Amino acid sequence: MNTKQLRQKILDLAIRGKLVPQDPNDEHASILLERINAKNKQLLIKGEIPFYIPNSWTWIELRAICEIVTGSTPSKKNKAYYGREYPFYKPADLDKGYDVFSADDMLSAKGFEISRKLPANTVLVTCIGATIGKAGIIRLAGCSNQQINAIIPKADMLPEFIYFVCISEFFQEQIRENSSATTLPIINKGNFEKLLFMLPPLKEQHRIVTAIESAFAVIDEIERNKADLQVAITAVKSKILSLAIIGKLVPQDLNDEPAEALFKHINAERDILTKAGKIRKDKPLPLIADEEIPYELPEKWVWCRLGELAHYKKGPFGSSITKAMFVPDCDTAIKVYEQKNAIYKDDSLGDYYISQEKFEELKGFEVLGGDIIVSCAGTIGETYVMPNGIRKGVINQALMKISLFDNSITEFYLMYFDFILKANAQSEAKGTAIKNIPPFDVLKSFFVPLPPLAEQHRIVAAIKAVFEQLDSIAKNLR
Repeated sequence: MNTKQLRQKILDLAIRGKLVPQDPNDEHASILLERINAKNKQLLIKGEIPFYIPNSWTWIELRAICEIVTGSTPSKKNKAYYGREYPFYKPADLDKGYDVFSADDMLSAKGFEISRKLPANTVLVTCIGATIGKAGIIRLAGCSNQQINAIIPKADMLPEFIYFVCISEFFQEQIRENSSATTLPIINKGNFEKLLFMLPPLKEQHRIVTAIESAFAVIDEIERNKADLQVAITAVKSKILSLAIIGKLVPQDLNDEPAEALFKHINAERDILTKAGKIRKDKPLPLIADEEIPYELPEKWVWCRLGELAHYKKGPFGSSITKAMFVPDCDTAIKVYEQKNAIYKDDSLGDYYISQEKFEELKGFEVLGGDIIVSCAGTIGETYVMPNGIRKGVINQALMKISLFDNSITEFYLMYFDFILKANAQSEAKGTAIKNIPPFDVLKSFFVPLPPLAEQHRIVAAIKAVFEQLDSIAKNLR
């Protein structure tokens, strides 16, 4: 369920007079308009109308039912203008939406006196920038800055009804269409006050506001439930991974070849690569002592360290690859793989290349099919297995490459690599956002519970099946 679209559908019904029934006993909106706007009857809309409204309603311009005030900012140099007496509203304060009871900045009585005063229950709408059109109702008198147009309702006009019209797609589209066509959209006071507005009888305004508030309260509850469910989905995924790494997600099979044989094969492959000069011989990692073992593994599993399963290489120093070194694409150009290749899991992205001569200097950073690239800056910890047949290339400074000694363990390795990175992030700070890839001496020393290869495949298959169902639920929530 798209709750944002649902809100707009409710607002659309409201501004067209289709959300609540009309009452033939209501006074016509033109009588209300005459009462609040006797001197400006020329503001009644004539000619073509955007859409039909009930007979008891009337089209007007916004200025017919309110006073428009564009804010200003008292001089920052005069500290006497600022204090704790009156709210000074800015666009960010409107994030609270319907009811705005406070502002981050405050004015003194002196600052309030020299500013354009706004009474309580004024509707504020941003008039410039990326948040143009954002609205809120201030419940405390105050002032606003110049990025806001204030709508001060005349007597017998409901500010809540004005607010709901302002956040409707119809009104928002008017704001966009009447804004200056620059990189920074601006709608000035003159254009803003002439925006079209539909006016129902006052009693119907009350019924519409009540109906919208009731509907939005239900949507709010749906969104809270969606958020709770999303948290639950994340917790379930974490629990499944926890069960996987302790050997309790799928049953063991007595016919599986022990993981010890797999581990010996991995060590043999590492030795072959080392003797061939394809990787540098690392300092041996310390043996895992019995007292260090975090928990007991199933019979055919073994403990090892990340550094015993793969070769790790971070991208070159920043000065090793600069834009001045890039060359146009050609048959001999060598691709420079970037962080977005890992984030978006697509080796075809990117348009940076180096010469063959420069590649010879950076050959140690070459990435091959089967290697895992990991993002190391900004969005950290995203992984991508480079497919076979990729274009010849090197990683840049924002990537790390992992070359497994045995690619048959790739899927289980990736599952556990992601798990320990998030676990490490949680131990360092609140939340699961990965702040940094740990230093190699720390990363390589992380413990890995290694199951038999056949069980790895069963674990990965079970995780994929459950995660697909959970992802489907999460997608429907979005």
